[in-house]
Amino acid sequence: MDKTNIIIADASKEHMQNLSSFLSSNDSINIIARCSDGAQLLSTLKSIKADFLIFDIFMPKIDGIKILEELNNNNNYKKPTNIIVTTGFSNNRVMQKCSEYGVDYYMIKPFENSFLLQIMNE
Repeated sequence: MDKTNIIIADASKEHMQNLSSFLSSNDSINIIARCSDGAQLLSTLKSIKADFLIFDIFMPKIDGIKILEELNNNNNYKKPTNIIVTTGFSNNRVMQKCSEYGVDYYMIKPFENSFLLQIMNE
């Protein structure tokens, strides 16, 4: 059985570590990259294709909306099969933009990691 390859990007090292530890405890999941800012994430997406990208929309250097624009408009990147955006802010304009760029799910922090896993398994 193939593992589900995941890239996690979040400026909060604590949140990224917590999420990575939780997801890695599942035998069917492989964390293939962890990024702490948008520039690092875009660089990673030039060479790595993931089943899931889970990232915070508000990150240093390059924000999530710009990342989504690049993924949709630039063939230099390997667009993940599924995209889950996380954020500490509920903003209708940002949610609309995410929807326009093909985000599969928009999650408001804090959330239960088990709920994230449930969404990924749908």
